Amino acid sequence: MGPVPLLQPGTVLGFFDPTGFDQLLVRATIAGSGDPTLQAIALDNVQVMLTNRPPAPIISGSDFVVDQVTHEPGLTVCDTIVGCQYRMVGTDNLTAGTWPPVTPPSADGWQAGGGTLTFTDPGAAGSDRRFYRVEGR
Repeated sequence: MGPVPLLQPGTVLGFFDPTGFDQLLVRATIAGSGDPTLQAIALDNVQVMLTNRPPAPIISGSDFVVDQVTHEPGLTVCDTIVGCQYRMVGTDNLTAGTWPPVTPPSADGWQAGGGTLTFTDPGAAGSDRRFYRVEGR
């Protein structure tokens, strides 16, 4: 990895293209080291996993709010990934076996990623307490 590595050893990289691909070309370039055609990359312990789905997205940049008029909780998830799907699920009981989706745009509650998504739970207005999580696939 050199004295100033860009990636730490053990870093996991995921590559995804919805249309698929049959090869991945990797090239190492070391700035200021001369002829770029003479540079090399060393790979150790390479593992490949084939899948027809992108890796589960990391959900970040979220903002949870409660509407002051309707008292409906809402969650905005920023920077969602194209090709991934997201849904918000909720329950009044943390030990519940299932967490149903809230305000589902479809029967199972999944929304396509690729921008900012907003979820609301109009059924929660009368609850004493409610728990939520956002799922991605």
